[in-house]
Amino acid sequence: MAEEFDPKAWRSAGGTKASIRARRDMVPAVVERVTGLSRSEVHEILGEPDEVLGEDDIWYVTRDVMFSEHRVLLIEYDETGAVARARDVSTETWR
Repeated sequence: MAEEFDPKAWRSAGGTKASIRARRDMVPAVVERVTGLSRSEVHEILGEPDEVLGEDDIWYVTRDVMFSEHRVLLIEYDETGAVARARDVSTETWR
């Protein structure tokens, strides 16, 4: 079962091993919450992204340093700046 979204817990995750699991478990609730929001609204809720790739924002969900594969929350925006799609993807297979 997916965790309820806790914005404070998400923002404070910052890559610590304890918080990575919390982010992973919240992803379905985050996707539901941010769909259709503007970029500034998303940043207000989730904090600044861990990375920006072109027009997309990325928040790390899990990091596997040994194999260089990470799970990320990828948020893609449409031409108006609203969330077009938010999804949990692997950095090995996402594009």
